[in-house]
Amino acid sequence: NKEEVIQSPFRIYPGDRLVFDGAKSTIPQDYQTARMMKFSEELDYQILETINKFSYCTSKQITEDLISRGIKVHIREKIEGSDDKYQDRVKEVTQDKVRARLNFLVKLNIITRYRFECDTGAPNIRVYLLQNMGVNILKTRDISCDWKAGDALKGIVAIKSILARNNL
Repeated sequence: NKEEVIQSPFRIYPGDRLVFDGAKSTIPQDYQTARMMKFSEELDYQILETINKFSYCTSKQITEDLISRGIKVHIREKIEGSDDKYQDRVKEVTQDKVRARLNFLVKLNIITRYRFECDTGAPNIRVYLLQNMGVNILKTRDISCDWKAGDALKGIVAIKSILARNNL
């Protein structure tokens, strides 16, 4: 009877490297801000607050934080058997919904994403952090933010230790 050893995805693996996995946008910031304001959901702001609180997060950590804070999503569903009637429902946030919103925020350069890669078969982890645009959006909501432009350049050890701390 062999026991399986589970290793933390946040452990430092030989050959670990941090790879940019965000959007390379040439869209002017004014347009991005206008698009964010037009198409955003309250969930987007809650995601930004979570990333601000933890500095670096995985999508799972973000989802868990939102659930622990009781954040819900509002959805509009077509009533079964009806062509033109809808009902509004409130439900708990899901990992899929958070991932979709993260992709939206990355495309607008409001947040960015990096990926840890390793040739040794260690798990690939995607890490989200704020961009300058995300900081500006939080400030418009009177939320203080300690983010600095160089935060994306912290080393692998520092980032993984923050991710491990966030898991507690």
